[in-house]
This record gives sequence, structure tokens and C-alpha cells, in this order.
Amino acid sequence: MIVLKKPFLGPLTIEKVLVKFIGEEPRECRLESFEELKGGTAAIYTCEESRVKLHILSSGNSSLLGVEVDSLSPLDPYEPVKILLGRCGIKRFLGLTLHPHAGRRIYSPAFRYYPRVAIDRKPEGPKPPEVVDYPPAFAKLGHREFVKGYPCWTYHYFGESVDNLAQYTVFMLAELEEGRFISLATFSNGVATGYLEPGPALRIMTGRDARSIELSWIVALATSDDPYRTVEEMMRYASLHWIVRLRNEKPEPSFLRKFGWCSWNALLTLDLSHENIVKIVKGLLEKNVPIRWVIVDDGWQIEERRELPGLAARVMKRLGTDEEKFPKGFRAMVEELKRLGIEKVGLWHTINIHWGGAHRQVAEDLGAELFRVPWLGTYVPHYELEKALDFYTKLFSWVTEQVFDFV
Repeated sequence: MIVLKKPFLGPLTIEKVLVKFIGEEPRECRLESFEELKGGTAAIYTCEESRVKLHILSSGNSSLLGVEVDSLSPLDPYEPVKILLGRCGIKRFLGLTLHPHAGRRIYSPAFRYYPRVAIDRKPEGPKPPEVVDYPPAFAKLGHREFVKGYPCWTYHYFGESVDNLAQYTVFMLAELEEGRFISLATFSNGVATGYLEPGPALRIMTGRDARSIELSWIVALATSDDPYRTVEEMMRYASLHWIVRLRNEKPEPSFLRKFGWCSWNALLTLDLSHENIVKIVKGLLEKNVPIRWVIVDDGWQIEERRELPGLAARVMKRLGTDEEKFPKGFRAMVEELKRLGIEKVGLWHTINIHWGGAHRQVAEDLGAELFRVPWLGTYVPHYELEKALDFYTKLFSWVTEQVFDFV
């Protein structure tokens, strides 16, 4: 029997590939063969009813990993493929994770207290301790519990061992025992999303029942003697192969060259209104604070709270503004701000319409097709790109009708 050498992803060996079908335990796949690719190699793994093809591209000290799967049985939506990696002498690391426990145990207690005290409101919780336990303990979370934590932000944390990696880590900058550095980032691409987990391991998620995963590039990495350089090289190489643009390639929005004000920390959702926004902006201008643009942040929506076990979801009921807060509509507020000398006014919204999605009425208001989240019963932008683009085009047309300049 011929035993094939384990493939490499940069300095990391690919130790095992596991496939998980719906309702079953993960199964280990067997490395079957290699194929040559332009600029790299494909490692072929087989596992009874499935075939996993790992596309590995390399250039200099940078590498990319893509995953492609064909299966006779339906794949698990939340962990169809898991890839166990070699440790490669990682000494310590900085990670960025979406795991909500970092926010709940360090940032949220402070947020529930200090912003409300700052606007003379009763705090929602006790004053947090001056010294907190760090890094936080990350309990293991299934995908549904993870989503209930509103994973909209990455939180940084440090670790001494890859066994301490948090679930849902999307970036790692590590120092190797040899003195070099390695950076690794996971992405959403094609139909899949990648996460880094303890081990280290890569977990791929699709979020849908399917028997195949089309080629999806989900990992980029690079090594260098310079920690800053390794991140730059990783992102540069990734940008050559899928839709990732480097910051220095993106035009800077013109309004960012001037000073602005956002309603969030001053008003939160509690005190947001036409009257309060104009009063604060006018007061700052009278004190010669050179504000030239304004963002209307969260709290403008017509919404309801939907209570579910472990989750209180804020759901948009219909497209429009809260009439108690903006009795004359957005246009009157924007026009009044511009008479004061404000050049541009922007509107904030979550990427999925609202925190807990929206009622079907919002889709009907816009004439767009949205995707229904089964366990929440609300609607969000469709996972099919063309339908999502159609929704955003119609949403931003509505924003433009309210005479906003940007979102």
C-alpha cells in the first residue's frame, strides 16, 4: 500500500480531513491522490459517499486554501468539513474571534453601564470591576447559540497555545519558535465560510442542506520575519484570487476628510430624535466645533421586540421612521441640518436590515425578495447574490429619497 505524504498549507501540515453528514458523527477521509494546479496542488480525499478536493495555491511565502466537495449524502450545514492542521511550532498568538463570550464578559458590562451614565440615564447593570479576568473563558457554542450572540464584531485575545484558540476565530497572528511570524485569516467565499478553532483546526460552514460545495476559497496565510509584513503579504495574495480589495486600493470617501458627529454615544436608541440631533449639532457648531457631516445611528426604525429562548430580537416592522422620534420624517431633519452648515448626512443600518431581521412587510414595501430565517421567522437579505443586490439597490433608493447622502 502506498502511503502519500501529508500536504502542506504554507508551513502547516494538513493532518486530517473530516466530513460530517446530517445526523451523523464526523468521518475521517483518506488521502487518495494529488493533482497539479496552475500555481499549486490539489489534494484529493475520499470518504465513502463523498470526495473532498483541497486546492492549495502558493507563491513565495503566501498560500491559499480552497475547498470543493461532492457527496451522495446530504452534508451537515454547520460542519460539513473540518481540517485538522499541524502545530508547526506556534509559540504565542493574537487572535480575532466572533465568539460572543468575549463581548459579554469584558465589553458588554461596561457598555451597559458607562454610556448610560454619560447621558444621565439609569445604567442597565452594575458598575463593572476595574480589573477583569483576561482572556475570557470561551464556552463551546453550537451555531444557533453563536448566532443569537449577534456576531457582528471581532474581539481580540491572546493565547500561548493553539489549544486555547477560541471557536469562531477568523484571524491569527502567531510567533513561531524559530522567530518568524505566521498570519492566517479565514473568509466567506463561494458558498462557504471558514473558522479557525482549537487544535488548530479549520471548520467550514455553509448554513444550508446540500450534497456539494462548489470551490470556495476560505483560508489565506503568509509567513515573514516581520509581523506587519506577513499580514500585508497574506492579504495581497488573497486579493489576487477572489473579491478582496486592499485598503490602499480603495478610494477614501470624501466626507472622511472632514470632521463628523454620530448620534450613537450621545443618544443611543433611547433619546434619538429629530429635536435632539438638531439641538446637539447646533450646540456644537455654536462652540465652533467644525462638524461637516452627521450619522443618524440606531433607534430610527419602526420595530418590535421578539422574545425567544435566550434571545430578544429587535425586528423591523415596516420601512420608515419612528413617528414619535421623527414626526416630520427624515427629509425635514436632513434639510434643517444642512441649513445649519452640515454638508452630508448619513443613515446607519445593520447589514441584515435590522438586528433580528424584518417583517415580510419590508420586502413588500421594497418589492424585493428576501430570505426567511426559519427559527426566527423573520426576513434578511437573500443568500443568492443577485437577489441580495436587488434588495440593497431598492433599499438605498429609499434612503436617497429621504435625502441622505451615504449609509
